Amino acid sequence: MNTTACPIPRSNTGPQTVPLGGLGRVIRPRESDPEVLEARWQACANAKNWVVCVELARALVAAAPERESGWVHRAYSLHALGRTQEAYEGLLPAVERFPASELIPYNLACYICRLGRPLEALAWLKRAFEAGDPNRIRLTALDDPDLESLWVEIGRLGPEGGDPWRT
Repeated sequence: MNTTACPIPRSNTGPQTVPLGGLGRVIRPRESDPEVLEARWQACANAKNWVVCVELARALVAAAPERESGWVHRAYSLHALGRTQEAYEGLLPAVERFPASELIPYNLACYICRLGRPLEALAWLKRAFEAGDPNRIRLTALDDPDLESLWVEIGRLGPEGGDPWRT
């Protein structure tokens, strides 16, 4: 049983700490509310309790599959546990669900880069650039250790961002 506790924000009483053991087996009706799951995930992520984070994110995807955050949280938590292949595979279906997202292809780029497939990582990064602000994404990528093996290519973009894939 997991006895690690995460601070859970409470509206009127300030943060409290509650044990989260057995979360995957029993979630009370109010606890399956997407807002509650989001808050609990954030509290556990702050505490770096990734095992519980995976359970919370899975519950969030089940309760609200239309929310991008559940998909991203689940993959991020798996990656934090060193289960990067599982994170990548679990996030792939979200590409079709959220075609305008920049975060999903960015995270896929990070995961596939960590898995040693830089050309695929660049393709996912290109999709992130197309969906969002290329300069902001470039600056983020240049500070992301998951993309370190691509920093030279990313650095060639220049200060305005631009499209590094344009010929």
